[in-house]
Amino acid sequence: IARSHSLRQISLAYCDIGEDSAQSLVQIFKTAPEAYDKNASALRLQNVNLQGNPLGGKGLVAVCSGMSVNSTISAINLSDIGVSDDDMFALEAFRDALLLHPLIFKVDFSMNHIGSAGAQLLLPVLEEKQNIKAFRMTNRIDRDTARAFHSLMMQRNVKSKKKKVVKRKKKTATSGGETVEEVEVSGAEGEVDPNAAADAAAEDAAAVATLLGDVAI
Repeated sequence: IARSHSLRQISLAYCDIGEDSAQSLVQIFKTAPEAYDKNASALRLQNVNLQGNPLGGKGLVAVCSGMSVNSTISAINLSDIGVSDDDMFALEAFRDALLLHPLIFKVDFSMNHIGSAGAQLLLPVLEEKQNIKAFRMTNRIDRDTARAFHSLMMQRNVKSKKKKVVKRKKKTATSGGETVEEVEVSGAEGEVDPNAAADAAAEDAAAVATLLGDVAI
């Protein structure tokens, strides 16, 4: 796989890849550039899906080290990988990898046990990386942190007159049978009233604080 000159997407969702296996998996990212040096046009791995694998904190750190040497990934799905606020070292590595990566615009980090402390650690990503248009994270966070996430996503949509906010709500069941409610905020073509967007951000943040269950931002 690492030496493929045409690989665009890789999906290994729910393949029981743990911390040790993640170290081997990351070689796909780390060795690929060597193969690609002879054919620069082959730098095209864009979509990585590792949903539902028990990577844990150490596995996430391994994935982040792979991201640091592969600059073409634009979408990554790390939902339900067993990461929580107890894995601060891994969340710091994830934050740094996203801040340094030039192209990622879509991140799915939902169904992980991230609370207010972990969410606040990731806030700089949305503050600094304007190219990130969709960021999903299951909400176990306080009202102020939820408001900050929503406001940052709304602001980047308001800056462009040709963008509006698209919100989709759905209920899903986790691997443990728990039902959670998710909200995804992303950009789309159209126009948006800045005042209305600001009001919507405040309203959504308040709703996040009062919902029973989990909410993805």
